[in-house]
Amino acid sequence: MATIEYWIQIENRAWDVCPHNIDRMWGQNLEHREGKDPVNVTLKAKVPPNFPATRNVTMYKPLRNDDDTIMEALILRRYVAPAPQGQLGLAAWSTPDDRKVNPWDANEPDPTNGGTMGTIPGPVIECSVGDKVIVHFRNMDSRQDSKGKDLPLESGSQVTFDFQADGHTVQFTSFTRASSIPNITGDGNPQHYQTSPVPVGTMKMVTVTKTQASGGQIKYQCGIHGASMSGTIKVT
Repeated sequence: MATIEYWIQIENRAWDVCPHNIDRMWGQNLEHREGKDPVNVTLKAKVPPNFPATRNVTMYKPLRNDDDTIMEALILRRYVAPAPQGQLGLAAWSTPDDRKVNPWDANEPDPTNGGTMGTIPGPVIECSVGDKVIVHFRNMDSRQDSKGKDLPLESGSQVTFDFQADGHTVQFTSFTRASSIPNITGDGNPQHYQTSPVPVGTMKMVTVTKTQASGGQIKYQCGIHGASMSGTIKVT
């Protein structure tokens, strides 16, 4: 049994839903198929001290608002764990740890700062039966209209949630220093755990323990955006 920690950050950026510029059903590129020209979009990294702050890319089918302007998606991005306290090494939230959702998929775009800067869906959390998994979440949604609604925290503070995983279901058990409690989502699926939003720049920590002698996959998702902002906990 081991204790495994993940550091996952919520970030906002433009997202191309057809990065290879091909409608595979019709064999046409997006400009010919849908009548819209490619657009140049600036992607902004959240860690400019270590990486280029911005990068210009061409998108063929970016997410758009109702008025046809470019929409920024919210993604869940994995970061390298910081060095233990008192030891030299990386600081928290300083270096992305991007990995493909499916490492064998040759068509999946580069998820690093040289590519999409993260993945949709979010990071796969991997552990073995009996492991204790601690997930640190931080909200870095910098959109002008973004707000933390369900979990108000002062800047720089964090909160810890404890969970028990029974079979393929993550159940809430206790929490500390929280003003509200996250709920299992109301979509009728007990395998979906709802995370509450927090103010920009603040963090919360979630602890999940797998107790049953069986593996499986547990889906985690945002309580506001649902399955469109989700990832997978893989227990072996």
